[in-house]
Amino acid sequence: MTTWFRVTAGLILVTTVAAWNASSSLAGGHGQAVRPSVRVSDWQPLVLVGTQFRPFERVVIRVVETGSPTLVKRLRTTRRGTFVATLANSAVDRCGGFSVLVTGAGGRVAKVRLPLPLCPPAIP
Repeated sequence: MTTWFRVTAGLILVTTVAAWNASSSLAGGHGQAVRPSVRVSDWQPLVLVGTQFRPFERVVIRVVETGSPTLVKRLRTTRRGTFVATLANSAVDRCGGFSVLVTGAGGRVAKVRLPLPLCPPAIP
């Protein structure tokens, strides 16, 4: 009778530990939170790709370019927590330097900041 109890308790413990390990590995490892990210996919028009947000999360995209008004776009992520945003009315020049800030409804933030690269001077 006590042997059966020990075996059952041992199986429950092994099952619980295995489930906990599986859930923590899905969350990005040893309890580390996965951070959202954003990257530039294309320049003309400006196309931004975001990943690792929450499913169906509302996000606000802000593109700040030197000497231009801030572009703002609001959208929802997909069920996988991704988005592709095309900013058709943007005239972002990769030689001008700009930054992108994407804020999720939960307060998580993803950024891209491209400093002024070494571009050739403009021809008058």
